Amino acid sequence: MNSNPEFTHHYHKDLSLEQKAAEERIVQSTYKAITEQIDIDKEVQAAKSRARAAIISIIVATIVIIAVGIWWSVAHADIVSVARQEIGHGEFIFDNYGPDVARYMQGRQGQPWCAGFVSYCLSRAGYKLPYTLQARKFLQYGKHVRKPEPGDLAVFAREGQGGHVGIVEHYNKDKIIIIEGNAGKAPVQVRRIEYNGTPKNLLAWVRLTGGAR
Repeated sequence: MNSNPEFTHHYHKDLSLEQKAAEERIVQSTYKAITEQIDIDKEVQAAKSRARAAIISIIVATIVIIAVGIWWSVAHADIVSVARQEIGHGEFIFDNYGPDVARYMQGRQGQPWCAGFVSYCLSRAGYKLPYTLQARKFLQYGKHVRKPEPGDLAVFAREGQGGHVGIVEHYNKDKIIIIEGNAGKAPVQVRRIEYNGTPKNLLAWVRLTGGAR
């Protein structure tokens, strides 16, 4: 090794500078690594927050859908349930007369009562709809659907400007069961009528609006 003092001095000086530079590089790279890690952690936390928010949104949406479905099922079940309880009730001896007819028609007798029967059931089920004695009026009380569900209404045409209405109890492509009042020859009672496919004189399947309780 060179024993020249000046060389030794410069050697140690250069070594010191290199060491300092190396330390600086280590500090900078460490700082950079820490900074990058912090950024990664922030991104991970942000991603976790977004994921949590998305999961919460999905859960809330699911709860709302389930709640609406339950409400819809219960409301419809109420209409059908009320209608089922009336099966066997209706006219007494004469056409369009009897205590049950008067009950459905708000005291009236002597005129067709199918709409009064449906209005009675809807009122008992908690629907806030006008009490009507005209079957075709129900066309205005909800949206028209292609495939009915239990609790929807079937609105039919009759000769002239008349109409008829009943409450859907069961539906599939082969068999439809509708609970109807004032259907058939007097004296008639509320009864189930089964159809093979869509009735020819059907005007519309109506899904009610107006809100059940």
